[in-house]
Amino acid sequence: MKIILASSNKKKLIEFSSFFNEFNISVHLASDFVDNFNPIEDGNSFKQNAKIKAKALYDSLDEKIKDEYCILADDSGLCVEALDNLPGIYSARYANASSGDIDAANRQKIKDEFKRLKIDYSKAAFICVLCFINKDKILFAKGVCDGVISKEESGMNGFGYDSMFYANNFSKSFAELSLLEKNKISHRYLALSDLIKQLGF
Repeated sequence: MKIILASSNKKKLIEFSSFFNEFNISVHLASDFVDNFNPIEDGNSFKQNAKIKAKALYDSLDEKIKDEYCILADDSGLCVEALDNLPGIYSARYANASSGDIDAANRQKIKDEFKRLKIDYSKAAFICVLCFINKDKILFAKGVCDGVISKEESGMNGFGYDSMFYANNFSKSFAELSLLEKNKISHRYLALSDLIKQLGF
């Protein structure tokens, strides 16, 4: 099986590829097949946005590619209890930054909100919903990783909010874990495990 990931995020590609390698499934970025892939994510849930991305990529491909490849999209984000589960589906654009280090800007907004609330940390969860499309079917899978989000950053690995997030029962942030360690517990790993079962592997 060959999969086109409905994303241009190379770090995300590394995570997906490391999971699928053991199943002999190759993963490719949308940018290898289409130019300027940037669908409007105007859904009101992770599931809706994952489907929007998957369908946008699927519809942009010619029939020959659809015969050879499957499409996989994920929509994921951080839900912080103290912030009424924000940023949620807006995690990637929480700070509304359009240039520079967008991830850093998003993390800074979390810190600013914590300062306003006079708190240092909060319960939180990373959520990932996958949408898989090929010529025969459409499937959805979900993974949730519960933990704590802290105003203090630690670690250099990962991306997004990883340096602020500590999964339950872990003393290291996601950004302090190796890719192998993270892939054993992350929301994305749990969603992918759900999907691979649905695909019959």
